[in-house]
Amino acid sequence: MTRTANVVEFADLSPVLKSFIATPRKLYIDGQWVPAASGKTFSTIDPATEQVICEVAAGEREDVDLAAKAAHKAFYEGPWSRMIPAAREAVLLKWADLVEANADSLAELESLDNGKPVFYAKIIDVPAAVQLIRYYAGWTTKIGGT
Repeated sequence: MTRTANVVEFADLSPVLKSFIATPRKLYIDGQWVPAASGKTFSTIDPATEQVICEVAAGEREDVDLAAKAAHKAFYEGPWSRMIPAAREAVLLKWADLVEANADSLAELESLDNGKPVFYAKIIDVPAAVQLIRYYAGWTTKIGGT
């Protein structure tokens, strides 16, 4: 494998990322990690090295239908739709805090997935994601239904 400046090599990955990519990635449907209904997967490729990062479940129509039904049920029967706006805001702010707390791992994963230097993922992409989540968290108490 050729070395690309500032791009994470598999040998250089943190233990967290090595563990993450070692497991085939499944679909998250109805609160559980499940394989695609068809059993199909696809390889996600490191664009910097063209090396396979990991296998990912290839969701298709049946999976989308199951996910949409589960989301509908979760919204209407789960706690989110009955939660007061301030509680929704707190959940989203907690998510933003978790993204921020895991910035190193997320930047490393972003670099691996798209080939950009980890440095830029850490100073641009992760903070932008945190800012966006916090922005939308603020809207939970501002939406009036009009």
